[in-house]
Amino acid sequence: MSRPFTKYDLYPPYVWRANEDESNRKCRDYTERVNGVQIRDVIWISDPGKIPPKFDIVRWAVNESDGKEYCYSIAHLEWDPHEPCFDFSSVGLRWLEDPACMDPDVIKMIRDFCEKVGEELRED
Repeated sequence: MSRPFTKYDLYPPYVWRANEDESNRKCRDYTERVNGVQIRDVIWISDPGKIPPKFDIVRWAVNESDGKEYCYSIAHLEWDPHEPCFDFSSVGLRWLEDPACMDPDVIKMIRDFCEKVGEELRED
């Protein structure tokens, strides 16, 4: 039985449904969930080649029709080796439209992650 199409299917490289077989899971969690927001690996649908480190900021939600949990990208963090710092970019207006993103704990989690990982990347 196939699942119903949702608006999140428009971004297939960045969607992973938590109740799918674990062998399909290709990303690593870097942080705990804070107010439904988490930093994870990017899931690529094809080999992107050599790129600077990039991370997804995802939002977790529950499908009301079947109760399954899923996540979708709301923003990206990409390391800029020329600066050296992280570039932040929203996926469309998702970051601005989601009230959970303005939570001070979410912002602190992202800043702490960028500082910690940025130090490691600067050392390389």
